[in-house]
Amino acid sequence: ARRTGAEAMSERGSSVTPTKPELASELARMREHYEASGGHEGSTANPGPKISREQMRDGKVPLGFRDNCAHLLIPLNECRYETSFLPWRCNDLRHAYEACQHHEYERRVAVHREKK
Repeated sequence: ARRTGAEAMSERGSSVTPTKPELASELARMREHYEASGGHEGSTANPGPKISREQMRDGKVPLGFRDNCAHLLIPLNECRYETSFLPWRCNDLRHAYEACQHHEYERRVAVHREKK
């Protein structure tokens, strides 16, 4: 039996467009890791990119976007391409990428404040 979008959303506790099962499992893993680490509080050390330069190259990540969040940009861009860049699709992936960018910004600000 196929689940409706509303059923899938209620199972995950999400109010946005449901994602593909393989993407949903990766997002769940990332959420667990985020919660287990207590968020991004405290540490200002640069963790470095989670994927290699070769993976970024193979994922066609533009040079300006090859940062600590590139591991989220690759599946986001694939989703965007597959859905013809419809703005209401890929919301979970877009939110995860934008949250990563924001946390990276906060980390850089904290490093700058420590240097003062």
